[in-house]
Formats: sequence, C-alpha cells, structure tokens
Amino acid sequence: MPTSRLLLTNHPKAVRRSGALTAAVVLAAAAGLAGTTAVEKASAATTCQLSSKDQQPGNGRPTYGLSLKATGVSCGKAVSITRGYHKCRSKTGYKCSKKVSGFKCSAKVTSKTTTLFYAKYTCRSGSKSVTGTYQQNK
Repeated sequence: MPTSRLLLTNHPKAVRRSGALTAAVVLAAAAGLAGTTAVEKASAATTCQLSSKDQQPGNGRPTYGLSLKATGVSCGKAVSITRGYHKCRSKTGYKCSKKVSGFKCSAKVTSKTTTLFYAKYTCRSGSKSVTGTYQQNK
C-alpha cells in the first residue's frame, strides 16, 4: 500500500492539481495584498497646504492656521471645511456647534498662555475627516 500512495502522489494528474492549487493560493495572496494596500491608501491622511489667506482667516482676532490634514476628502474640500469652521466658532473661542458642509466639528485647546492659545479641531462625516491646528491671540 505505501507504494501505491507514492505512485498516486507522483501521478501527472496529481501534479496538475497541486499546480492549480498553488496558482490559486498565490493569486489569492496577491489579491489580498493588493486589497490591503488600497485600504491603507484610502485611510491615509493627506497633508494640505494652506494659502496665506487660510493661514490668517480673519475671524476678528489674530488667528494663524498651522496645519491641515484630510482623510477621504480632497484638500480643496478640506480648506472649504476649515474656512467654515473658523466662521462658525466664536471669535474668542474654539468650538463650533453647527455642522459645516455636513461635517460635525469638535475642538480642544492644546495649550495656552495669558496672551494666546493653540487649538486642534477635527470635522468628521462618516469615515471622512478634516483635522487642523491653529494659534489664536486672545
């Protein structure tokens, strides 16, 4: 019996089947890696450039935009949401209670002195988000 098993394993049809199985496993692994890469790219944040106008949005107090990152939206849309956020928040504060272009925004002061504060805001809509930081004089 051991000899017949050896013969069946070495049979040409067995080789073709194992070759097809190997090819299927290789293709499935490649597809899995390609899918993972696409998901990672879709969830990666993009750093957006701020124009001088957007670095100093002019909301009544000297404010300086420091950074802007977008996930799932274009930088143009992220800038638009940032402008809306700065219009919405109070002139001396950092919170915006209204939705901005369908995005709900939250913010927190990350540090402060007697003359200024630094804040970080995040506006989200589902898996899309816009995150920025700014400094505002009091």
